[in-house]
Amino acid sequence: MTPSDTPIFDLSLRARSRAAVTIPTGVTSAARASALPTPLFVERAAGAMLLDVDGNAYIDYVMGFGPLLLGHTPESVSNAVAARLQNGFLFGAAHRYEAELAERLVGMLPCAEQVLLSNTGSEAVHIAMRLARAATGRRILIKFEGHYHGWFDPVAYGTPGQPPQTRSGAPRAHRRATTGIAPSQPDLLILPWNDVAALEEAFDAHRGEIAGLIMEGIPQAGAIRPLPGYVEAVRRLTERHGALFILDEVITGFRMGSGGIHGEWGVPPDLCVLGKALGAGLPISAVVGRSDVLGLVAGGRTPHMGTFNGHGLCVAAALAALDAYSAPDFHVRLQARSALLSIGLQSAIDDHGLQLKVTQVGALITIVGLPSAHRVDRYDDLAGQDGQAVTAFAEALLRHGVHIQARGTLMPASVHDDDLIDQTIERARRACATIAR
Repeated sequence: MTPSDTPIFDLSLRARSRAAVTIPTGVTSAARASALPTPLFVERAAGAMLLDVDGNAYIDYVMGFGPLLLGHTPESVSNAVAARLQNGFLFGAAHRYEAELAERLVGMLPCAEQVLLSNTGSEAVHIAMRLARAATGRRILIKFEGHYHGWFDPVAYGTPGQPPQTRSGAPRAHRRATTGIAPSQPDLLILPWNDVAALEEAFDAHRGEIAGLIMEGIPQAGAIRPLPGYVEAVRRLTERHGALFILDEVITGFRMGSGGIHGEWGVPPDLCVLGKALGAGLPISAVVGRSDVLGLVAGGRTPHMGTFNGHGLCVAAALAALDAYSAPDFHVRLQARSALLSIGLQSAIDDHGLQLKVTQVGALITIVGLPSAHRVDRYDDLAGQDGQAVTAFAEALLRHGVHIQARGTLMPASVHDDDLIDQTIERARRACATIAR
């Protein structure tokens, strides 16, 4: 497939109109609905490329919103899934490959002593929160502004796009302007991230009440790095106050390193949530961590259930994916090419005078609607950014044969070789020229 120079979207537009009769908005996830000029309707995909129903080909950086770290239809994963299909894949009983996957995860992730399998990141977040409350006998959980932990009600506050705190260090419950989401309860505190003083204040104000703290390894909103010493402060304060440190690595797990981002930090959490890349495109998630905490499910007092937990096809895909991620040079090459892409995109943007900033951590890239010189160390540094400029940039790229998320996120994969990186940067230059005109 060769990227299209002048894509036409007639059939995607018709497909969405047809779908909208029976599917609200015409797509099955709100994250896809905001793409302009229309959400793509894909006919097939392979490697780094998408082909839509109009016959347009794109270099894809959405990559399934993160799972496709090996690209579309990787041969090793496809073969493993096909082999499992021949012998059954859902039993209402256990199978030995579940234990094989758990053993592999324990061997790869520094924090992992035991493993619970589930299907989505949102599910895994909730069993981690339930375990933190069961292990401590407390109710309050801390989360951070701009961090995303799934779409279920209890954590659907302080998410990307919501305004930052008006007063640093003053935890409060956000109320979404979205109907149908229950008002936030007082057992959820939302704090500014990368602010040790705010964290200390919250632990002091709720001494003996905080069950745990959950945060993303790198928040997608701005791809913001933790400031020096911040993760160590989180670990120190949670230990001092008897709370659990829950690290949400649904995005960063295997994207930043075979041992997760906490392996790169050298700071193990009590519990780590995995998803997305774990299944290389099939739905599987996991909570890994301390055996004394995960073991609370053994007696049944802290329930962990799910018809599709340990689904044979998903486990087969995960085992094949872990083989690939364990290759000695896998992450070296992935991160080097991600850095080249980030530098090239910023150069194209700056050369055309656009007020956009490229932020990159490992194989995670985000475009934000701010001047390139603007520092982004905290979520409130994103306040006032020009979101429409980001959406316009994403649309211009799509019209030049490059597919990124409408909110400006790119998820480089191992299939983005040097030639595709060069093509992407050249197409970005043309897209920037179009916008500048």
